[in-house]
Amino acid sequence: MSLQFVHSHDALHPHSAAIWALAVTPSADVLTASLDGTLALYTSSVTQSTSGFPKDEDIPSDAQELDAGARIRTWPAHPLAWVSLSVTANPTRSEGSDESDVSRRALVNSIAGTTMLVDYTSGEVLGTKNIGEKQSGPGTSSGYAEPAWSVSLASDGKTYASTGGSGSVTIHSAIPSSSSAKSDSMEEGFGSRLADIPTGRVKFGMFVDHCPTDDNKVAMSNETGQVFILDVEKATVSTSWASHAMPVRSLGWSGDGNLIMSASDDRRLVLHDARVSTASSSSAVAHLTGHALPVLSVALSPGDGRLALSGSRDGTVRVWDVGMRKSVGVVREGKPVWGVAWRPIGNVSSNMEDGLTSSATGGLGGIGGTGASGFVTGGEEGLVRWYRGAGQV
Repeated sequence: MSLQFVHSHDALHPHSAAIWALAVTPSADVLTASLDGTLALYTSSVTQSTSGFPKDEDIPSDAQELDAGARIRTWPAHPLAWVSLSVTANPTRSEGSDESDVSRRALVNSIAGTTMLVDYTSGEVLGTKNIGEKQSGPGTSSGYAEPAWSVSLASDGKTYASTGGSGSVTIHSAIPSSSSAKSDSMEEGFGSRLADIPTGRVKFGMFVDHCPTDDNKVAMSNETGQVFILDVEKATVSTSWASHAMPVRSLGWSGDGNLIMSASDDRRLVLHDARVSTASSSSAVAHLTGHALPVLSVALSPGDGRLALSGSRDGTVRVWDVGMRKSVGVVREGKPVWGVAWRPIGNVSSNMEDGLTSSATGGLGGIGGTGASGFVTGGEEGLVRWYRGAGQV
């Protein structure tokens, strides 16, 4: 089996430096974090109205329609590069909160550890944790805490996870500053440390990501090639795998939370069964090879993760059939691809609950019944590119 993908369009206003992280929002727009210090929001398709977005320099005051790939908003440039980005997966509402709709929130982290929470529909900055701030709580030393490198926002919007130089995973409050200001306790403010979970390995944490179906489960990878699954409530490591010999730069969960794929500088992708609770070679269900240089980014397709998407320093994007353990599609971009993400055809989790599947594929519709209509990429050129599956729109 082979799959064909059509280059749909590019971003109309590229970044001036590499895109190191990108994410597709629940509304199908694309957020990008760049080495030029900017966070930007792009529309994936022709937008008939700018309703709900304040007018700014990216949107002409008389605009009635935005072309596909138009930049909707740019946040003020940070002096240091943004390197990590997270939006809520299958967002849920936080009970008892005035800011209950967390589906519009994104978390971004700089190369030096500044973390910022934004509402990407209004453009409002909801909270900032700056480098060098004095802190109390788990994992601090002499009132200071290590800078974060990678961050992940929980689906309920109440907390986020981070990892960095110590190799541990820290859980922070993600309650917006406007809400925490109502409290007398600074420990309840955005960025405050709620828990610190050591992995037993003091090796640089490269990537952290929440399970899309369970905020209590967090995956983390490090510079020596290990992958950990942590239990947030128990503050312990549930399992770990040493499937790579070099740094693991990216992780991707399947939509049902059963599988997780790791992408490494050793040019391999490894798929693990996340339901296995102890370190075991049997938990590695697939080893995928084909990239000529380090693999920088990975994403499993919505739903059950039957397809995987990977971006590499070799300038290619590969689509993999997980069941067949082989590459079924290649896109050649020419420059390193730091970020990849699938474009869902709708709310996949809702489709699964409602039993809305494609009679032709026996799945969720879209490419091969995966629930995806295509994918987006971002990389060294600072450009977002949209691709669609043949026959998809």
